[in-house]
Amino acid sequence: MPTPVVVVSGFLGAGKTTLINRFLSTHQRIRAGILCNEAGSESYEAWNYHHDVYRLENLHAPCLTCLGVDRFAMALSRLIRRSKARVVLIEASGLTHLPTLIHRLEAPQLQNLVQFAGVIHVVDALNGRRQLDLYPEAKSGLRYASLVFLSKADGIPPVDREDLIHDLKKIRPDLTVCDHPDRLPWTSLLATHYPRSENNTFFQKHVHSDLSFLEYFQDRPLTLEGFKAFLKKPRENLYRIKGQLYLRHPSARFNRYIINHAFAQTRLDARPWPLFRRKTTRLLLVGNGLNQDELFQELDALIG
Repeated sequence: MPTPVVVVSGFLGAGKTTLINRFLSTHQRIRAGILCNEAGSESYEAWNYHHDVYRLENLHAPCLTCLGVDRFAMALSRLIRRSKARVVLIEASGLTHLPTLIHRLEAPQLQNLVQFAGVIHVVDALNGRRQLDLYPEAKSGLRYASLVFLSKADGIPPVDREDLIHDLKKIRPDLTVCDHPDRLPWTSLLATHYPRSENNTFFQKHVHSDLSFLEYFQDRPLTLEGFKAFLKKPRENLYRIKGQLYLRHPSARFNRYIINHAFAQTRLDARPWPLFRRKTTRLLLVGNGLNQDELFQELDALIG
């Protein structure tokens, strides 16, 4: 039988990985495979998943739909074959063009392998209004969503939450909006069998927002306090930082720090250093019109 595929979409830092990890922890009996993409040369996103339990396929490209049809189909086929997944979750980056992705899941070469089950579009409740106004990708995802999940909804007052839901439904009145992960109807969604579209045209041409992607590598440790100060500095054009930190800290001998920074919200998770992995800081910085020399000089100044 074809493997059901759910697409988890949303703009940068919306909370897609957090939502998928929530599914993995609450549905441990369902063997899941994860397909995601990465703008940089490292598997930054993969560091946020539990590889020892779940199989992950990571494609290195800013946008899944900028990849060739054959490469996408081969990656999806390889993931299902290796993981023996009962369900595949595709984490679509904030730049992914959803209509193209959906049509690729309906491609003839995948017809007997996968069954497209729907799209959960994640909207960041703290920054959703601004993103909808500024970035076409943030708004276009609503048009193809099976349902919308409001992440970080407990971070805003109930009245603001209702206003945001009202704004989302002005864009698409029939939207189903959920503001708590435990209320997401995963079971019914995975059982959904969408009819394949009769229009087999792939929407190959699409335009991305003008974003910058910078990779920073450093094999000398940075100071924790200095890095915290770097994050607190107001930067209107720096939206996202993710990767691993090598810090000058008593625990750094054993732990690396996985950073997820999105629109001034930061989370650091301590993880053991993988055996035989060289200790380095490896970061992907995403923003608009980023000045590489200036940012890298600031980061180099944090070397302890």
